[in-house]
Amino acid sequence: NSDGESTTSRTVTLNNSVSGNPTEYMASEFSDFSDASWLAYSMMPSFTLSEGNGTKTVYLKVRNAVGESSVLSDTIILNELCDTIAVTANSGSVIYTPPLADYQYRYGPSIILNGNTVDMWACAPDPSPAWDRIEHRRGTISTDGTIQWVTNWASALESTPNSRDKYSTCDPGVFSANGYYYIGYTSTDQQVGSNDVFVARGDGLPDGSPSVTCAKWNGSGWGGMPQPIIEYNGPSWGIGQPSFVVKDNVLYIYYTDNGTKVATADITNVNWPLTLDHSAAPILINERDQLILGGKPGPFDVKYIGDLARFIGVGVSTEFNPASNVFVYESLDGLNFTPVATSRDYWTPSLIQDRAHNIGLSGDGQGHMQLNAINFIAYGYGR
Repeated sequence: NSDGESTTSRTVTLNNSVSGNPTEYMASEFSDFSDASWLAYSMMPSFTLSEGNGTKTVYLKVRNAVGESSVLSDTIILNELCDTIAVTANSGSVIYTPPLADYQYRYGPSIILNGNTVDMWACAPDPSPAWDRIEHRRGTISTDGTIQWVTNWASALESTPNSRDKYSTCDPGVFSANGYYYIGYTSTDQQVGSNDVFVARGDGLPDGSPSVTCAKWNGSGWGGMPQPIIEYNGPSWGIGQPSFVVKDNVLYIYYTDNGTKVATADITNVNWPLTLDHSAAPILINERDQLILGGKPGPFDVKYIGDLARFIGVGVSTEFNPASNVFVYESLDGLNFTPVATSRDYWTPSLIQDRAHNIGLSGDGQGHMQLNAINFIAYGYGR
């Protein structure tokens, strides 16, 4: 498959180039070719992988009247989606309108559902010298599916002066594990660019209550001067906008980096940032998907749907643009994602406001979505 690392189809192409004018080839997933027969040679023959997702190894050899070649092999990950998710939505409602006389905003929502209770975190202006802070608001879900807000916005996490996150805490991603709540966020100590991913741990739900204490990751433990859990080394904007899913004691961390990447960690370790594994960090949504998405993609929020045994991700392409678009992706392993739909094609007329950006998908504290619940997509738009 042209050196592709993964595929969503059992039908692959065995690209090969050999010398000696071969006349026949043989291919199999068995190294002894026990289930194969000789076929007319082709430089790009099709091959059907065996059923079942996972890593597949395919063996290939060729021959002519003179003799038979040595055996070549290659591997590919099958991530077959037997069916796709059908996504429906209504046109929604505005949950925050900034006053015209003041520069205000709320964006980058992270949403946790607990029964009929909705907890939402979003980025807001920080009245201190920092740029942004994370605020929280709580609501209840009415029988008609709308949210009735019962608290005002309250500061949940602020930057630490003279530290690595001194300019902001923004783009929240909130989850719970090990009896704690965690807030992942974007920040920097640079005036321009070089954003990193940080995380703080709360001994209760971080809703702005003075009874809840949040301790930031310091590089080796919790509390004190913050250090990033994922650090950017490059010349541009940086990384950030984290999203988290906990499944089978593995923490999946999705973050933007010229597209979206994923890292994993052992969530059973109280100091799980020390266990971060970037070996499975492909760019999930990248420049090549622009033709599918209709524009360069932005932040990507992921949840796991146990009823379907798959991950679902939503994101925004052409952010802040009149033709902004929400896209839907899905995955069986949380690492390799396949496009399902884009809003302007999937929902006609489009249910998405123009100039959309920074999206959030609701779920429980571990980043799981229940199909029998009322679920929400929230995003910023405008400016």
